[in-house]
Amino acid sequence: MRIRSAVLLLVSAFVVVPHAAQADPYPRYNEVYGVATHNSYWLNRSDRADFFASGTQEILSDQLLHERVRALELDIHSEGAPAGRWKVYHTSDSEDFTCRYLDDCLQMLRNFQYAVPRHEVVNVMIELKNVVPHTGATFPGIPTNANFNDSHTIEQFDDTVRQVLGTSLYTPADFLSRCTPGSTMVSCMASAGWPTVDQLRGKFIVNLIGNWSTAGADWVRYATHDVPHRAAFPMQSVFEVDPTCRASWLTPANSRVAATGIQVHGLDAAGRATDPYCVRDISDFDPSPPIDTTARQAAFQASVFWQLEDIGPNGTGKAAVFLRHNGVVRGADSFDHRPGCNSYPWQCQENRIDAGYQFLQTDYPWHVVGNTDPSQRVLRRDGVPVREPGARLHVHTGQTPTYWPFVHDTVPATSRRWWETTVSTTRNGDTWGKVTTAGVFVTDVLKTCPAPGLDKQDSCTNYARPAQDGGDGSLRAASADNSSWIQIGRQKNTVPGPSFYQENVSLYIRVARHGTVHDTRLNAPRYGTCRDGQDPNSDGVSWTCIGNMIAFAVDNRGNGATVRVYSAGRLTTTGVPDWQEIAAEEFDTPLTNQGLSALGDVLYAGSRRGTGLWPDASLREITLADLPGRGIPPGATVTDLSVR
Repeated sequence: MRIRSAVLLLVSAFVVVPHAAQADPYPRYNEVYGVATHNSYWLNRSDRADFFASGTQEILSDQLLHERVRALELDIHSEGAPAGRWKVYHTSDSEDFTCRYLDDCLQMLRNFQYAVPRHEVVNVMIELKNVVPHTGATFPGIPTNANFNDSHTIEQFDDTVRQVLGTSLYTPADFLSRCTPGSTMVSCMASAGWPTVDQLRGKFIVNLIGNWSTAGADWVRYATHDVPHRAAFPMQSVFEVDPTCRASWLTPANSRVAATGIQVHGLDAAGRATDPYCVRDISDFDPSPPIDTTARQAAFQASVFWQLEDIGPNGTGKAAVFLRHNGVVRGADSFDHRPGCNSYPWQCQENRIDAGYQFLQTDYPWHVVGNTDPSQRVLRRDGVPVREPGARLHVHTGQTPTYWPFVHDTVPATSRRWWETTVSTTRNGDTWGKVTTAGVFVTDVLKTCPAPGLDKQDSCTNYARPAQDGGDGSLRAASADNSSWIQIGRQKNTVPGPSFYQENVSLYIRVARHGTVHDTRLNAPRYGTCRDGQDPNSDGVSWTCIGNMIAFAVDNRGNGATVRVYSAGRLTTTGVPDWQEIAAEEFDTPLTNQGLSALGDVLYAGSRRGTGLWPDASLREITLADLPGRGIPPGATVTDLSVR
């Protein structure tokens, strides 16, 4: 843990970075691009049974806020999960994840939405991922357990998504409502296109993908099961394209399994589904049970999203036609940009952007071409950012500033104020990967890129981050002479290397009374929004549902003050933080300077202030203009990234 002492604030300076003008009109959803993280839930906590696993290794809220990601991926399993719930993991359900159940991951998205209510649309790509053969055998070649069954139905999956995301969900029915009744998803896409990005603000689009073993059959069931009433958009997998339909993968290995590819009718130049070619849509690692060919072709026509793994000329050629008719594509992993990717140019992020793909899929959202503007989330094709509305302040200091920046308002000695914010920082520490050899041995490895002689991006496990580790953001209230003060802060603590402490979020309450300082620390849950009895390695983790949302209420009474400190790890059913009181402190002097104080690189999102001791109708978002008091050391900056 890193607890640093706050010292007297002496100098006042600040920086406001102007934004480029927003061009009008707003582009359509398919006319912008942004970052999509792969296996967004995954952390390397050194689980030796998590075969072939990899992922982003950063908590979801920091991907969305600090790294500005607008597309996530979650792998779900019905195996071993309670009826009507889905576990989230890659291969092993032991510990390499940040949220145990799908509904808990979706709750984290609600937390993000509270901080940024008018966010650009966020895609949540959910992959069906059961891994255990239905016979219980441990060797490949046998279809896995069904992802949808009597205790985990398609309707229960949709209900989970709808119950958590509610009216924030943009559905296939919303998409089809703009087209002639009876249109397929693809024909609607070609004729009507997409809404503009401002029309989709505050929304989530859930995509469902299934391309491995029985997941292939389950995905076809979903994509052809009354699509207008589904919660998720089907997402077509394109592993390989054969324009001649002569590939060996069109023939099943035997009568008990499906072929890994089919003939489809893609769009021609006029947008009609009359172009015949063949697509391998199922992984060749483990087989799928037989799938009705007509249903499989109908699923293709229900997919306005593609996961494109074929980055050769056949795949990219068909994708180009799909894109011209308003399709949306997430390409295969693209971890690097020039010059680091010159030896494998098609994997360069620049080439994916030039090809028109909307999602740059990566494990390293901090290593993206052009990622220099901390206010950008999605960009137009010309590279101009679309400005996302919301209240955001970004603090940057060196590793050892002479004192912590403090931007604040001065309130009366008799007053009541409620302050709240969501704190976000970049990942801490190197990102260690896993290597699986002989299908049974899992080893933790570290390879930092770009590296001399690198010829394949899959060898990399770690890219440098432009933001510095150790960001520490807090709310602070201090007396006029700074002799007494209190901070409620959020920081991340990580043990070097792969361990269960990856991305550990800690809260601290630091109190000073006339020169005497004391600290209290609480560790937030590591496997969800609240601690669960199944959570491993959680000694010392709070049973209170706390997290990235922090708040305090300051009751100044002229000759003294009471401060009550709160945190929330989730929202209530009414959509407000489930604030939990974690401390109460008395002072013999009013604390009249109140605001934000930070160390390192810290983003504050959705900061709000009210004139009571609990959030009420007086609660308002605040920007830097609402914090006229300045205490900023040389070399540090406080940047207002807010957009109204």
